Amino acid sequence: MKLRLDQLSAAGNLREFSALPQAHCRQVDDRDKRFSADLDGTYRLIFEVADEPVPHRKDGGIDLGAVKAVRVLEITDHH
Repeated sequence: MKLRLDQLSAAGNLREFSALPQAHCRQVDDRDKRFSADLDGTYRLIFEVADEPVPHRKDGGIDLGAVKAVRVLEITDHH
């Protein structure tokens, strides 16, 4: 978990973090500001965009390159 948090902290924005293949970062739902990233085994780090307002692209999706802050919500076992 510490490695993933360090990677989140070191990334300049959410696009940089989500580009890390080992993180398997993905949006929980297309209309949601929550994301998940792989930890060890079946554990996932759940976090949300903390920027206010949430930066959006013209098509309505979240602009990952403009997301500078996230808030960790939980660590969960998805299995």
